Amino acid sequence: RQFHPKYHNRNINTIIELDPQGFYYPGLRLIGFGTNNAPSDYNLPCGALSLIKRISLRDGNIEIDSSDNSNLWALFKNIKHTNRQSYSMTRQLSKSSWGFNTRLHQGFVDAELGYKFTANHVSYLDLRALLPFLQQTPMVKFNAPRVVIEWETEPTNVLAFLRPGDINNIAAPTLLADQEMRPKLQKAPKQLAYKVIEQDRVTLPTVPMNATHGLRTVSKVRNRINAFNQRKLGRGLLVWQSRLANPQSGYLNSSSGIQEQYQIFLDNQPLLPTQESVTTKQSRVNDIWGPMNLAIQHYLPRFATNDNSSLIAGTWASLQSLGLDGDAQGSEGQYSFGAMDLEGKSFNDMQIEYSRSTYPSANGAANPVAVPSATLRVFAEVYRVLSYDVAGNAVVAYA
Repeated sequence: RQFHPKYHNRNINTIIELDPQGFYYPGLRLIGFGTNNAPSDYNLPCGALSLIKRISLRDGNIEIDSSDNSNLWALFKNIKHTNRQSYSMTRQLSKSSWGFNTRLHQGFVDAELGYKFTANHVSYLDLRALLPFLQQTPMVKFNAPRVVIEWETEPTNVLAFLRPGDINNIAAPTLLADQEMRPKLQKAPKQLAYKVIEQDRVTLPTVPMNATHGLRTVSKVRNRINAFNQRKLGRGLLVWQSRLANPQSGYLNSSSGIQEQYQIFLDNQPLLPTQESVTTKQSRVNDIWGPMNLAIQHYLPRFATNDNSSLIAGTWASLQSLGLDGDAQGSEGQYSFGAMDLEGKSFNDMQIEYSRSTYPSANGAANPVAVPSATLRVFAEVYRVLSYDVAGNAVVAYA
């Protein structure tokens, strides 16, 4: 069945209500949304999904599941696909440009990103990608089922190459739902334990430049993360969101830090065996969340000159020789995540200790530039329980 918006304000939000008499399979799909801003290109790794700032599934006013900063989470999900899936399918559905193809360029073979979709293309989204509840329930049945979408209003997050245009003209989407018509199969669970993605954030301060010739400033901070206290958690994702917009992805990024290290403390006890560093954290992300479709440049720090190559294995020139086209090179250092797995644990206090430094001196110059402040976002799987009251209304509690 097709469900059209009951309410659509093209630059604020959209509400789509489903027939409360229906039993629906969890593969809800959103189609036909996009913004008419050609010739600007969509955010390269995120595509038209960059338009969705927040999305939720509700029973009336009761929130069953939601995704805050949906476009940032969608970016992470997009670059987790295999290159074959990204290039052949995800690009077409989400209108992203992620997915690499080889080409012969100036006498050598390099990898180029795929065709860039301009912002007049509309997109498709399987809601299971952003709302994990739909991956864990066999059937959707509520007294007042609705999907609520809040649209992104920051043009730099939607349109690539810093060509912000008017993104208010967001087309009204349509929701597709597969309805079970056979009475014997119209059954929804009376109680369901499931996981959702919740998040918290803290601000990392600016790292000031060092006035002494050839020296760097090192910043080490320890921040308390309060949102997950006394919650039962599964996997977690750490995102270091730069305050500097990237031409390819705007503010939707997770930027690597120079000489960065971090440790996670639960009730003042370290979670990780040793401090995680820029050279080890990507392997932990792969172990916990699965492999990512990234080149090495995309998660190692990006340096501006050859003199700045001393902190990582290999030289800047050797990294460049791996061969990426201009768009892929422009994404260097922008997709560096961290991960943790709490395996169902709960705690009373979480703290994250994080250190990074300014850039080293370039060409013997004094006063390395300051590193701007950043936002550390922590996404985590949180356990909830769904049940129903005597009137059949949904009741949601933490496990």
